[in-house]
Amino acid sequence: MMKTTSVITKESPSARSSAKGHESVNVDFKVSKTIIIAIASLSALVGIWGLICLATGCIMSGNLIDLGKEWFSAVTGLGR
Repeated sequence: MMKTTSVITKESPSARSSAKGHESVNVDFKVSKTIIIAIASLSALVGIWGLICLATGCIMSGNLIDLGKEWFSAVTGLGR
């Protein structure tokens, strides 16, 4: 027969504080990840909105060259 023994040790205070520190790191990581995802999502929405505006301007002006001429005219203030 094989005899087994188990050892019960008390957890040291430093081990408990490191466990709490580990939980804090996980929370900080999750918060940072959430913020990065939110910023990336908003950036994507702004990019999509810009493409929609460009397409709408191209449709309203007739073609891409006329859109460029009208944009240049609007930015510089020089009339046609």
